[in-house]
Amino acid sequence: MNAAPFTKAAPERGAVQVMAAVGMVVAVIASALAIDIGRLAQERRNNQKVADMAALDTVRALVAGDDLTLAAGASAQRNGFPWATAGYDVTAQPGTVVDGAFVPGPLAGATAVEVTVSSPFRNYFAEGSRTVSAKARSALAGPLGSVAVGSTLAGVSGTVGATEVRVLNRFLSRVVAPGTVSVDAVGWKGIADASVTFERLRTALGLSAGTVDGVLDAQLTYRQLLDATVSALQADGTATSLAAATPLAQIASQVSAAVGATFTVRDLFSVVGTIGDGQDVANATLRVLDIVRGGAVVADGDHFVSFDLTSSDVGAIPGFNFARVKLGLIEGPQAKSGPPGTDTGGGYLTTASTSQLRALVEVHLRIVLSGLGLTDVRVPFLIEAGTARAHLHAMACTSPSPPARVDIRAETDAATARLGAVGDAALSNPSTPPTPVPTRVVDVAGLVTVDTNSVVTATAPGNPGTTLSYFPPYEAGSPSQRVSATALALPSLAVSNLTVNVLLLGLNGNLIALDVSNGTNAATPGVMAEVFAPLARALGITYAGADVWAPPPQRCTSGLVSPNPATSGYTVPALIG
Repeated sequence: MNAAPFTKAAPERGAVQVMAAVGMVVAVIASALAIDIGRLAQERRNNQKVADMAALDTVRALVAGDDLTLAAGASAQRNGFPWATAGYDVTAQPGTVVDGAFVPGPLAGATAVEVTVSSPFRNYFAEGSRTVSAKARSALAGPLGSVAVGSTLAGVSGTVGATEVRVLNRFLSRVVAPGTVSVDAVGWKGIADASVTFERLRTALGLSAGTVDGVLDAQLTYRQLLDATVSALQADGTATSLAAATPLAQIASQVSAAVGATFTVRDLFSVVGTIGDGQDVANATLRVLDIVRGGAVVADGDHFVSFDLTSSDVGAIPGFNFARVKLGLIEGPQAKSGPPGTDTGGGYLTTASTSQLRALVEVHLRIVLSGLGLTDVRVPFLIEAGTARAHLHAMACTSPSPPARVDIRAETDAATARLGAVGDAALSNPSTPPTPVPTRVVDVAGLVTVDTNSVVTATAPGNPGTTLSYFPPYEAGSPSQRVSATALALPSLAVSNLTVNVLLLGLNGNLIALDVSNGTNAATPGVMAEVFAPLARALGITYAGADVWAPPPQRCTSGLVSPNPATSGYTVPALIG
């Protein structure tokens, strides 16, 4: 059977015209929507520009005392925004800046404003209308100052003592270095005298393209910080920097790349307030010694270290055998840069604090006791060094240049020394107050034991606040000022504090009386001067006192003078969002 012949279908004429007509309708609608959307985007951009300019202008009204809304409206009017016309609106809200964010608040004490600009918008093609709004926030960026607090290792004599050298070497050896750190006095003196700028350290860390906050919050290891500091010192190239770079490289070579916990530069140095971005903190300085010991503290995972000091370390102390030092390291020293003065709540805007310390110094004395001959007497002193704080109080700014004077308010907490023992956990846990207990001071083969029957405490009162004034030039090597407080004395071990638990029967049948008070009391002043004092100096610890600096940057900025005495200085507005 033959297949049916193939027949060609007739052409469907006019189909393209129908599709083209539909496409033209869609294109017209899309074009209309695009025009409306484009006009809407342009309106928003224009309003944002007006809001930005109005925020920058209005924040000046905080200084001049003008009405904020009128100031914002006048600024908008100058920039072609008809704010007095129906449907158009400009509002201004005073407030402050907390952690970089605008917080609405009362006009009194306000340092920032939020301006909202609104305008009517009607579509050309689509149905309906709407209100287009834009917001801008601006804050007063006032003078930028810096404050640092802590003990200085070099001291007024310009030398580093033998005990301080041994303390630092053993401290680093126990905390972060797997070997034995053995930097000599000359090397530690070089480290103590040197500083690095924030900009050079940022470059050495490979973070030169980052923001200030990005650099401060970047995670790094102790070895990375040491290597970067060495590079920064070498890049500086001055004699002082090079004298510190060599011994610091020696320390870094003994630190494993992964040792210790990771931390941030902000743990040692921080910038606070709405200022502090870019070049204004480029010359902020960090003391190399604080980088070494402060970095070791924050990198130390268990916040605990123990080592012995012998008579060859501390010098001649009557009856001294050795001292076992156990340290609970709570926090490292800090330096901060930011605005001077206080916020609306009375709290200081820029504050630096020293490290805190809990130390159990267990002194072993070899003393001749009646009837027992040469006997080992163990006397544990628990020492809690109080925190010292330095507040950037005020800056005398009369022109856009370094301030004529920087005032820093320094205060310290009380420090205590107690005769008593505590466990290692009480030293390393900052959330648990150490509770010393009576302790055994003499143990002769278990036959003769002498315990203290109470915990004796000596307290050095803190300094409630002293205002220190600093004058130009503000340089990294500028001298510190000391806030003095009552000296911390160790409690004495007297006969009244002892109970003889077991008496040894003498060969003649008489009881042997134990008297350890004479030898122990004679040794107490030497322990404080020769053991704990250099220990505190080496680690940057202050007890009921503080050494305070006004390092760079200290600068005033151009703009308007603030009438607030606590924040007096040249102020410039800056957009914050």
